[in-house]
Amino acid sequence: MGSHSKKAGATIRRRSALKLAAAGAVWPFTLKSKEKAKAPLKVAFIGCGVQGNGLLDSLRLVSSDDFVIVAVCDPLPYRRAYFAKYTERVLGSGSCAQYVLAEQLFSEHSLDVVFVATPDYSHHQYAIMAMEHGAHVYCECPISNTIEGGREIIRAQRRTGKLLQIGNQRRSNPCYRYARDRIMHGPEKLLGDGINSNSAWLTDSRSSGAIFGWNFTQLAPSDDTLTKLGYPAGPEGVCVFKNWRRFRKYGLGLFGEQATHQVDVLNWFYRTAPQCVSAVGLLQKSFLESYQEAVESARQIVKSRKGRWLNDELQVLLDGAIDLKLQADDPDTVSCQFVYEPEESVPVVANYQMRSNAHDRIPYRQRLYQEFIGQKGTLHMSQFTYHIALFPDWTSEEEWIELERKNNPVIRRSDKKYERDLLRFIEIQKSWELPVVMNEQPHVLHVRNFLETVRANGEQSDLNSSPEEAFETLVTILKVYDAIELRRTVDFEKKDFEI
Repeated sequence: MGSHSKKAGATIRRRSALKLAAAGAVWPFTLKSKEKAKAPLKVAFIGCGVQGNGLLDSLRLVSSDDFVIVAVCDPLPYRRAYFAKYTERVLGSGSCAQYVLAEQLFSEHSLDVVFVATPDYSHHQYAIMAMEHGAHVYCECPISNTIEGGREIIRAQRRTGKLLQIGNQRRSNPCYRYARDRIMHGPEKLLGDGINSNSAWLTDSRSSGAIFGWNFTQLAPSDDTLTKLGYPAGPEGVCVFKNWRRFRKYGLGLFGEQATHQVDVLNWFYRTAPQCVSAVGLLQKSFLESYQEAVESARQIVKSRKGRWLNDELQVLLDGAIDLKLQADDPDTVSCQFVYEPEESVPVVANYQMRSNAHDRIPYRQRLYQEFIGQKGTLHMSQFTYHIALFPDWTSEEEWIELERKNNPVIRRSDKKYERDLLRFIEIQKSWELPVVMNEQPHVLHVRNFLETVRANGEQSDLNSSPEEAFETLVTILKVYDAIELRRTVDFEKKDFEI
């Protein structure tokens, strides 16, 4: 009995330490493990695009002493070459092998860790492949773009016993963790009961960088590579490959791409999935219209240069977009309303809106935010500490002031002031702030939590973002599409979340 208690206590201490380390609470940090890896971790990247580059930079900021990147995989030669050169020169990883297809990578390498940053439809495919070849996996979110894909990756993780971290990085952000545990659910109940919420992601992502950069035919993947990856051949395939977010076969749609992070926060903060959702979705500009605009913009850029070949390439790609006749007509503007029934709370409403035609001059804190509004106060959340703020109801301000006088205040007054639209007039309102900060780039702490768990021979429960939680988010998002299509409120059932 005594030895069992000691073992359980050690496990609890290790899990707490891993999560605290990821939250930036105790760093630098050294884990004491009898099985601590002696050799550097052998790491590979599948996907060397924007997200892959972000993860690579996060990896550099976490540490570069005890891992070596041995291989990268991407359909585009120049992206592979850049990744390999970066790992060799900046990270000092030595020679880095380059692959077009993941199957060849796994046939030639035995790996400890694989980072997956590919289009959504292939997340579960590559993650499963990596785990079955003995590697732990950090997989970008969403977990998949289909229910069955989400179920398959969870079954593979359970079957192989390998660690699987999903890239919902807010779960490792110390501000979010503190806001959830102390502001939303702490004993002080700072926001009161019945905490409704408003969330928004307003951006301009309709064309998804459709034209600029690599995607002229001489820089695109070969037809053979495109078809092996599941894309059409020719200019049509190039068009879809670059703009996969606009095609539900390859992505989760513009709404899903944005909502996968914020809906995950809603489920996490409310500690439950929604009961039902109603939604409306509009297509304010078709994919083809957006693509034609991007082509014209590119032509204007090269107009004064020796770019005749470039204009020819642009026409080829535009013809490819026209020939698709798919229009990629998922909504680019969505407004939805979830109903949650949290424990020890009355039912609450969570409003969410996504617009992909917002201009960049809208202030950041009004374009990407989540507000939790209770009877006693409001919490405004963002990935960046500067945009996080709390606002007490006038009836609660004295209570908050009294809490601030304690030795370890739960919140504190801030010097920042905000314009808030209250009762149809603008009021300059003083804000309060959390006693914790996030001084890292958004993904760094999430990558750190993953690598420290791998190094310590930790367990799946030591990770801050589980595949089961990511699957819950995927189900929630896909139900929004159902509500839009059916034009009615859609209920969530227990069987929807079964693995």
